[in-house]
Amino acid sequence: MIMPQRAFNSNTADEIALLDASIRGDLPAIKQLLAKGLDPDTPDMREDPWNVTPLMHAAGIGHLEVVKELLGAKAKVNLADKSFPGEGGGETALHYAATSGHVGTARLLLKAKADVNKVSQFSGTPLAVAVGEQQTEMVQLLLENGADYDLAGKETGWTPLHVAAFEGFFESAKLLVNRGANVNAKDSGGQTPFMDAAHSPNLETAFFLIKHGADLEAAELDGTTCLMWAVMSGNDKLVSEVLKHGVNVNALDNEGQSALDFAIRDELPEIQSLLRKAGAKTGAELRPPKRAAGSKRR
Repeated sequence: MIMPQRAFNSNTADEIALLDASIRGDLPAIKQLLAKGLDPDTPDMREDPWNVTPLMHAAGIGHLEVVKELLGAKAKVNLADKSFPGEGGGETALHYAATSGHVGTARLLLKAKADVNKVSQFSGTPLAVAVGEQQTEMVQLLLENGADYDLAGKETGWTPLHVAAFEGFFESAKLLVNRGANVNAKDSGGQTPFMDAAHSPNLETAFFLIKHGADLEAAELDGTTCLMWAVMSGNDKLVSEVLKHGVNVNALDNEGQSALDFAIRDELPEIQSLLRKAGAKTGAELRPPKRAAGSKRR
């Protein structure tokens, strides 16, 4: 297990005062403590994630003057927080600003050469974070400053478009696609933005992705197809739209289940009817019949 270089709760009283001042936005206290020679990059070791610096705290809350002061004291703008494996980590001050939507703070960080494409473990880039928090102005700012709309999170493989699709944030999805985002990017499980959109509360994004070239024959690593995801949405209009594109209605997932099996499982009679009209069969119907014991091939 990866452990922090410093022990938890190892901050000195002065370090805690600096960290707390950055959270409060107490500029006079910040100046006084920095004048005493405290490191502007003092890591907060009081909780997980650790290594959260005063700059990260101030950027996340939007204390603009504190951010200016810390940057003036040569705080490292691209330091990242840390966490245990599987629990995130790798976020910079720009991620923190993107989460809360403090555009002014983000502008300062970008001017100080913050890495707009720094990828964290789970949340991905600052752009992905801003999309997930519906910070539209922040999304625009990051795109204008060179954010790569196709960079994915290290563990999830989610791009910003996956995030927008999953959350049902249509305006963000439209903005990303119009910028050139890959509508068929696959995450670590093979899932595409369309599959996420079919699962979201706002199906407008799913229809939009179809119009913009979503590969409706794509399947996840477990064999779940776009048609299966459309069925699971419970929306007969979405299923009809997918069927119009001539997809294989009898594709099976890794457990031998077809889209019709999904409709039967979820008790969706109208969708079952649509699928039957398109020639769909259940997995059982598609499996070859077993030969009787002792029978011989001719």
